[in-house]
Amino acid sequence: MPDSNDSATTEVRKLLTAASEVLADAPVSWLITAGEEGEVNVRPMGGLRVVGPGRLKMLYLADARSRKSSDIRRAGRSTVVVQNGDDAFVSVAGFTALLEDASEVCKHWIGAYDRYFPTEQDRGNAVLIEIDVRRMDLWIRGVTPEPFGLRSMRLAQDADGTWRVWH
Repeated sequence: MPDSNDSATTEVRKLLTAASEVLADAPVSWLITAGEEGEVNVRPMGGLRVVGPGRLKMLYLADARSRKSSDIRRAGRSTVVVQNGDDAFVSVAGFTALLEDASEVCKHWIGAYDRYFPTEQDRGNAVLIEIDVRRMDLWIRGVTPEPFGLRSMRLAQDADGTWRVWH
């Protein structure tokens, strides 16, 4: 059930700030998708994270021909797990789409991607995975409840986009 008191706004800001710091500083995250037969597919992802106005969105580069792209086309949802050090973990979940327009991919392209897509033909298969984050579970020492790691703090968005703390 969501927290309804006014102090919840301050708590939400604190949790969103802490989560954003963990997401920004983590070198690797784990993308989790539902496979064709209901199995769970998990793979490490480096990548680009974007905080957009009003909504938290994450972007990752992928190959349009990959299993992860097929999973996203089919399911339209995914989860990402991020760890930063020994005491900061964030799990995010949301609606997921492939941005396949070449101009959109080009807008976010950096030189480091050339090693994954070395030729123009390869780059023609580059897509962006966009996750519109709607829920987060946080385990962040000093921010989430003690004893650390036994209980997460969950943030979820209402239909109007307002983040709320769920206990």
